[in-house]
Amino acid sequence: MSERDEKAPTFGAADYKDYVANMLVQGGSVAGLKAGAKHPLHPLFLDRLEAGSAEAQALMAPPTPTPTRTPSTSPAKRSTTSCSSRSMSGSRRRCSAGRP
Repeated sequence: MSERDEKAPTFGAADYKDYVANMLVQGGSVAGLKAGAKHPLHPLFLDRLEAGSAEAQALMAPPTPTPTRTPSTSPAKRSTTSCSSRSMSGSRRRCSAGRP
């Protein structure tokens, strides 16, 4: 009897062949890869791998951007019409569209 066959009953199987056929699972997803039929896993081990994969994906997710400044709620707006005014020296100052 092989060492595998000796340990199988501790997992609830008759022998190693029974353990592989009835106790191991396939098809779980770990880091985007499927556990195929060629490499079945113990269900508790697969659970741990899937949980670790989910945690890693969460850590690698890009952070949510935060706004750098808040929009102004001031009702005051600049005038975009032409204007005319006098400076303190008395000279006339003219404005064009879009400039104060």
